[in-house]
Amino acid sequence: MEDLTGKQLGPYQIVSSLGEGGMAAVYKAYQPNMDRYVALKVLPRHFANDPEFIGRFSQEAKVIANLQHPHILPVHDFGEADGYTYLTMRFIKGGTLADWLKDNGPLSLEKIRNVMTQVGGALDYAHAQGVIHRDIKPSNILVDRWDNCLLTDFGLAKITADTAHLTQTGGILGTPAYMSPEQGLGQKIDGRSDIYSLGVVLYQMAIGRLPYQAETPMAVVIKHIHDPLPPPSRYKPDIPEALERVILKSLAKNPEDRFATAGEMVKALRSATELPTLAQAAAPSLPEPAAEAATVVRETAVSPPPPAAPPTPELVVEPPPTRRKKRPYRAIALGLVGLILIVILGLIIANGADSGNGSGEFQDVTSVEDLLTIADGAYAADDVEQALAALDRAVELEPDNADLYCQRGYAWRDLTDFEDSLADFAECRRLAQEQQRPDLQSEAAGESVMTQVAQAMTETDDTAVALDIFNAALQEPDMPPWLICERGEYNAWYNNPDAIADFEICRDKNQGDDYWPWRADSVINMLSGYDALDQEDYPRAVEHFSRWAELNPDDPWAFCALGAAHAALDEFQPALDNYTQCRDRAGDDDDLQLSAESGAWYAQGRMADSDGMIEQAVEFYSQAIELTPDENGWLFCERGQSYQDLGRLDEARSDYESCSESDDPGTRDWAEELLHSLESPES
Repeated sequence: MEDLTGKQLGPYQIVSSLGEGGMAAVYKAYQPNMDRYVALKVLPRHFANDPEFIGRFSQEAKVIANLQHPHILPVHDFGEADGYTYLTMRFIKGGTLADWLKDNGPLSLEKIRNVMTQVGGALDYAHAQGVIHRDIKPSNILVDRWDNCLLTDFGLAKITADTAHLTQTGGILGTPAYMSPEQGLGQKIDGRSDIYSLGVVLYQMAIGRLPYQAETPMAVVIKHIHDPLPPPSRYKPDIPEALERVILKSLAKNPEDRFATAGEMVKALRSATELPTLAQAAAPSLPEPAAEAATVVRETAVSPPPPAAPPTPELVVEPPPTRRKKRPYRAIALGLVGLILIVILGLIIANGADSGNGSGEFQDVTSVEDLLTIADGAYAADDVEQALAALDRAVELEPDNADLYCQRGYAWRDLTDFEDSLADFAECRRLAQEQQRPDLQSEAAGESVMTQVAQAMTETDDTAVALDIFNAALQEPDMPPWLICERGEYNAWYNNPDAIADFEICRDKNQGDDYWPWRADSVINMLSGYDALDQEDYPRAVEHFSRWAELNPDDPWAFCALGAAHAALDEFQPALDNYTQCRDRAGDDDDLQLSAESGAWYAQGRMADSDGMIEQAVEFYSQAIELTPDENGWLFCERGQSYQDLGRLDEARSDYESCSESDDPGTRDWAEELLHSLESPES
């Protein structure tokens, strides 16, 4: 297939190649409207008219789109462009299990447990949906930065209820080194064929080599069909006997002699490697009587769980974009929120007035326009002192140019020389008034207030003083309409209840502005949504967070908050979708990615609970706890209830005790009630 690197495919800009298989090539691509990287699987153009290949490719998109599991790589999109058919998947920073095996050889028992638990759980879930993977192998198991495994490439998957279409040609689909005997013979297969392939992967992880090797792929297939399995202990004498038994059973020639389900296989693997609890359990479906018993126990639960706590944004507000229209370098100048953040973090640059009065180096420059160009370049290089020197010279050349004083005022403020900044804004305001330039006069007045607030926060760190400055200034007639918005930002930053009222006024007073009405609506819906959560008015929270996400489609916090609101309403599929979108937008914010991932695990756990798949719910809750053990103590209560449903009362008691150590009084009360329920006859 031709290399598509650098080309545009639909809305995606292809960045680099990630690999190529027998059916399609995979690329890393950039999606501008979502500001994220994705993985594109692209069908070669010469296959575009082949209905069998198109059918397989289309089926892959539909199959994966309907598989909702944390260890199955999700599909975002599907389409056609320039004669190519493609599907868009989540881009994973990491590698594959094949890379792990190549770099590390045999894996530790702990890593084997981790891979088998996650991939086995994903397979068990897929088989329960009627989907066979058909091509389980290490290169189809992605591993992210947190050692989470994701099963991918369902390009050979087959819905068991549909046996007519993709098998008409009689071709053998799969990878010879991992292919089950019945698959090699072209016979009808079921989920036990995937279990065989997973057994080959387990053999390779434990021993560091494949069970069968030959000069040609067909010879390998024949060995899988006819040759006795080389015992793992032949190559690794110290392998635990119980682990070897799991491998031998999973690689039985007759499907009837293998594990019946992937969940059963992983249970045996856990036991063989002495995993002490169900904290990393796989996801087998419970037998029907056990599921019914679990439902009865859960009906006696003492109180509903608290909603999934949404992550609190690290910054409630963000610095507004520049309002200054005259020179492009002014975008470097800090707004109020940026200055407050710098003060809080102790990053004030104490350059002071000594940085100025350097216009002498530009005495040979006699054009103000040239000096402003120099200042632009200095700002682009983060050299504010150089920009200030150029502006000093410009003011010398044109002492009655009001714009120059405002521009130099920004530079002084960036250098935290507030007195000189105030003096320049005052002069800009005076000259603009004399020259009958009301817009510039208003800008200078507003920026003078912003400088006073920054100075107050630097010198006193007293929020009341800063608020008094805003309040007094807003009584003056020539203040700009955006100043009430800045007070709203200030109130939002410090969680003052007046923030919403300020932004409502801001929205009305700045109609026609490119920024502030949008910003006001965003903050109003954000704050109103969190207030609704606090009031346990979850439908209202969903309404406001949905609007926040609509206004800010690239903001991960909006989607995490919306996920939490849906979870509070027991709407777990929308919760999972929104947590996933939060994670995909989180970029390099590892903490937020972990919070979103934890929320996704929680939503999966609640869905598993509702389906009577209690052991699977335990796995999901355990993964959520592992990701955020300190932030979400209430998850121990959730997992404890599942342990109680399974009759594992010691684990339930331990989790309830951990839950009772939460800082939240409501969670502690809930934990105490659950502990009390263990003493009741029903438990």
